[in-house]
Amino acid sequence: MLNTKVMEQVSDLMIQALSDESIKMAQPLTDVEIKLLNAVIEQTVSEGHLQEELSLVSNPKELINLIDQKSLDHDKELKARKMLRRFYELYINLTAEPQIRILN
Repeated sequence: MLNTKVMEQVSDLMIQALSDESIKMAQPLTDVEIKLLNAVIEQTVSEGHLQEELSLVSNPKELINLIDQKSLDHDKELKARKMLRRFYELYINLTAEPQIRILN
């Protein structure tokens, strides 16, 4: 189990990354990047690292489905793509393997 301090830091990072101000400044995710994000989420879920019920996974997947179905008007789709960009950046940072450096 993660300690409370780490959970607080992750929560703060998520709030900052997914804030309206941050999303407005983001570049929209392209169709190719959306497919990559979807594949990364699917792989993580299938490997058992995350449960599919988690809102961390289900909300972005809902946005991806709406974009794929072309259910959103232009402005909402643009905001969804920007939100997915921030989520993708956050997700990569949270799941990245730590780098091991050997000092001589």
